Amino acid sequence: MKTLLYLTILAAAVLVSPALAQSDMYCHKTDEYTDVCKFSDGRVHVQTNIDDKSWSEWYSAAQWQAKKAKDAREAKIQAKKHVVWQVKTDQFEALAAKIAYQSGCESAGYIWVWSSNMASAGCHYSEAAMRIHDKAAQ
Repeated sequence: MKTLLYLTILAAAVLVSPALAQSDMYCHKTDEYTDVCKFSDGRVHVQTNIDDKSWSEWYSAAQWQAKKAKDAREAKIQAKKHVVWQVKTDQFEALAAKIAYQSGCESAGYIWVWSSNMASAGCHYSEAAMRIHDKAAQ
């Protein structure tokens, strides 16, 4: 009798408790590895599966909003860095295109590319080649 009363009270608590109550859920894939499930009460579950490894994280509504804001700030910073990198790369590529001979190209720290398509053959900028050239010059 005591056990039955205990189970009845526990079942009633489960039914009325918002923490244990079921809520609507919407799931979507953010990439080929990650599923994000959002619950109507604001909680979010992120599941990542790569090969035989799996990660799972739960966020409250406030934690999820903070994470999304942080991710958006980081993405904005990365986008600005990419624009700066692209401008620098374009400038170096333009300088490299002016060099007509392999020896001059390589001595300036660029890379000489041979190609069956003569339009793309010639001197080109390579970040890796420039790093090697700069290190050798020191």
